[in-house]
Amino acid sequence: MAVRDAYNAALVDGRAAGPQWSGDPDRCAAGSEAEASRGATVEAINFIRAMNHLAPVGLDAAAGDRARAAALIMRANNGLSHTPPRTWRCWSDAGASAAANGNLSLGPRNGVDHILAYLRDPGPGNGAVGHRRWLLYPPLAGVGTATTDTTNVLVVVGPALQARPAVPVVSWPPAGQVPWPLVFERFSISSPEHPQADFSRAELSVSANGVALPVTPEPVVDGYGDNTLVARVAIPDDLRAAGADTAFEVTARNVVARVDGVGGGNGATSLTFTVRFTAFTDTSTWDPASAADAGSAEGTVEPAAPLAGGGGPGRIAGSAAPSGTRSPA
Repeated sequence: MAVRDAYNAALVDGRAAGPQWSGDPDRCAAGSEAEASRGATVEAINFIRAMNHLAPVGLDAAAGDRARAAALIMRANNGLSHTPPRTWRCWSDAGASAAANGNLSLGPRNGVDHILAYLRDPGPGNGAVGHRRWLLYPPLAGVGTATTDTTNVLVVVGPALQARPAVPVVSWPPAGQVPWPLVFERFSISSPEHPQADFSRAELSVSANGVALPVTPEPVVDGYGDNTLVARVAIPDDLRAAGADTAFEVTARNVVARVDGVGGGNGATSLTFTVRFTAFTDTSTWDPASAADAGSAEGTVEPAAPLAGGGGPGRIAGSAAPSGTRSPA
């Protein structure tokens, strides 16, 4: 199966590419990361994007330099902050800039595990799955990444953007074939064709092999890339443990969006999006959920770069802020 082969190559095998970080927090030396590690990190991102038929991203050298400075700050202080104070060890302008404009992770030992932490977005503070949404931001074209022996910084705000693809829906889990280990508790769905869609009154329903599953919606938080609907789905433990091929259907109803020539005077209409995927068994012993639990992750809280011609996302706010408070509107 092509998905299984790509999954094993990008995520399972990619974990073997350790960062081999040469930095030294005692001397505030940012050091370097093995090229194989940086390559594996980007390959993991591009596997996740390809599952949603999104174009791959490349490495932005300047953003990567800033990410290295930020990764050093987080490593030297054994903590995460999008607004590190100048009193933090190894503080620098470049590092502070990257911290304000990137995903931050602490704990995992390689770039792939950091990316899986962003994708899973575990914990009570990540209900908006902001990190995942940046990985799946359709116009994203370049990233800056840096991984030390315990930290990762992934700059997603600032590098070049690309044209939006003709993809009606982006979701996780995505449509098609999905390895069971990548079916996390939080499901998300958005539409590249309607990046500013209103999900405030939307409802998500999920079934597995035709049986409805309990769904708990997360608060709608706009601004992390495209507007997105997120919910926690209670997959029975015995179903997950069995690992048998399982057909899921995910439907988002009452999504309000502007469609030219449709709807009332303001062009708004109610849309329904449906995603069908089959979770299949993977033979590897690696559990991405355990890798994600090894560390914590935070999402960027600064404005995203607008798309050419306007229509870009607004300010990011919410629980990803280090203080746990909303950033200014």
